[in-house]
Amino acid sequence: MAEPGEFTKRAFLNGKLDLSQAEAVADIIHSKTSNFARISVKNLSGVLKEKISEIRNEIFEVLS
Repeated sequence: MAEPGEFTKRAFLNGKLDLSQAEAVADIIHSKTSNFARISVKNLSGVLKEKISEIRNEIFEVLS
């Protein structure tokens, strides 16, 4: 039997999900409103990851 969150944990450890996506899975499961669930689904699809990547690239550009 799989423990709660085991598949998400394995996906994270194997590089299939980043931390923000793994947290989005938990947020979807525990969401109490449809709006919060919708935002979590966006994060799961990688929207937050892309935004963080953009900001990171801008910081590197400024530093170099």
